[in-house]
Amino acid sequence: MITIKDHSNQFAARAYPKKINETNPEANTTFLEAYLLARIGEKEKALSKFKGPIIYLALGMKANAIEALEKSQPKYRTLKNSPLFDEVRTEPRFQVVLEQARVIYEDKLKRCGN
Repeated sequence: MITIKDHSNQFAARAYPKKINETNPEANTTFLEAYLLARIGEKEKALSKFKGPIIYLALGMKANAIEALEKSQPKYRTLKNSPLFDEVRTEPRFQVVLEQARVIYEDKLKRCGN
């Protein structure tokens, strides 16, 4: 688990979503809040805001992240290229999810004529 230990960064992590809402009251910052809380090690608070693979990975919960991916329809290119998934990229269960997403992606490309 990667955490933000510097106190000024912890303050910034808590203040950033509030600043966004001040600028744009219509913005939905729930995921961002959860992610930043996870990064500063606030597990319960993060999970009370949002549960999903990226939040689980930010908390070091690899098995939960892969399970969430297995239950969803993740985008192939995101799984393949995003550094957020580097921690689980070599996990066999992740490789299965990646392959399933690749098949769906390639099928969509064929149907669109690409």
